[in-house]
Amino acid sequence: MLGAIALIALGYIVVSYVFFLFPRLLHKPKLVTQMPVHISHRGGAGERIENTLRAFQNAVELGTDMLELDCHLTKDGEVVILHDGNLKRSTGVNVDVSEVNYAELPQYLPKLEVQFHPGHFSHAKSPSDRKILRLFDLFTSFPHTPMNIDIKVDDDRLINKVGNMIREFHREKFTIWGSFSAKTCAKLKAANPAVPCFFPLDSVLRLFTYYVFGLLPFMPITYEYLELPLVAASNYPESATATGLNRIKMKVMLWLMDFLLCSPRLYCHLKARGVPNMHLTV
Repeated sequence: MLGAIALIALGYIVVSYVFFLFPRLLHKPKLVTQMPVHISHRGGAGERIENTLRAFQNAVELGTDMLELDCHLTKDGEVVILHDGNLKRSTGVNVDVSEVNYAELPQYLPKLEVQFHPGHFSHAKSPSDRKILRLFDLFTSFPHTPMNIDIKVDDDRLINKVGNMIREFHREKFTIWGSFSAKTCAKLKAANPAVPCFFPLDSVLRLFTYYVFGLLPFMPITYEYLELPLVAASNYPESATATGLNRIKMKVMLWLMDFLLCSPRLYCHLKARGVPNMHLTV
């Protein structure tokens, strides 16, 4: 009996290893169009006021491969580029963006602390550098610049507006979008299936679990891009609190990342299946 179990286990290990090394025997690789090396997080929050037109202009001028940004919806239905749902940290006004019409939004603070670098501040050079930007205006300014859009809330209106705007600007080949929420990501795929989507948090944990137990070669991969935060960011208490890195689920994911990032075999497997991986810092 034990011999049979051992034989089955050995057979499973061998088969899993072969398909891990040669995943294209089971899976057709995904066809992705963007392989960025340098991504400007929030437009380069450490150099200009985050998510502003001036920040994105600066990043493009410096030769970034991709702009990363966050989207929310105003009271009157404008898609704005903003990280927080509440405006207190960025503008000093304690109000949710969803409760304010676009024309009435306050400006960013002239000096804004960088969330991922406590004690470091970005400064606005003029009042125009402090304006909260609409996604429409960014698409108009940089129609062919690759962008990575983080949908911050599970809002059907926001999802559909962003999906339609990507379609109207013919940006499917220049855009990645996604959310930490698997529920939101499912809605994104339904809203515009042509836009590649990054892994939500639950799928990242599932991917690592499949890898550890040798199941990954046999499992389909739903999402197109694996985006991981810099593990070292969790060492800053202020940034960990501000970005949710202190949550139990996030701590587990970061521990797994810290353990598994030393495995180039995992990323070779993902690369063979057409899934790029990206690590986001400031």
